[in-house]
Amino acid sequence: MSQGSVKLVRGPADCPPGRDATAWKTGLLVGVPVTGALLLATLVLAEAWRDAERATALGSVEHLQRVAERSTTLVRALQAERTSAVLTAASRERVAQGSLLPGRIASVDSALAAFRESVESWTGSS
Repeated sequence: MSQGSVKLVRGPADCPPGRDATAWKTGLLVGVPVTGALLLATLVLAEAWRDAERATALGSVEHLQRVAERSTTLVRALQAERTSAVLTAASRERVAQGSLLPGRIASVDSALAAFRESVESWTGSS
């Protein structure tokens, strides 16, 4: 080897005695914990990201539950309206049964409006 060439140091055994071995050991003492801390910070950040995604998904589930409740109310109101309409159409006493039908229609209209409002707020459309 010539006088001006650079020798690669691969470990403490390759280092000449003195200052280079100390620098190698100091680099290991500082580098390993710093690398471990960076790895741990990355894992903590990834877990926090997953928790944030879960929280967002939970909010969606709660809103979906409200939409499902309103759709159930709408279905029940529609069933009651149809029952009243069939009874009115089939009955000979249409005047007595017919008094229930306008109330049922109003109930369906309000349930439908509530359902549409909840779906629009859930999907973000207006």
